Amino acid sequence: MYKQATGREIGQLQTLREFDLSHPAVQQKMSERYGKRLPLTEKVISPVRMLESEELVTVVTQ
Repeated sequence: MYKQATGREIGQLQTLREFDLSHPAVQQKMSERYGKRLPLTEKVISPVRMLESEELVTVVTQ
């Protein structure tokens, strides 16, 4: 979304394999989305990685 809008990448892509997918709620959602064939090499971006990006700055208004 950021790249399409600004041409800049925010955060670092990871593969699904890099995430902890062991929680039952995560397993259920992954099963609903992908069935039994999880694309563990699929590149994704997590909200945490986006928030960690040096491209973003915190703006505080009063």
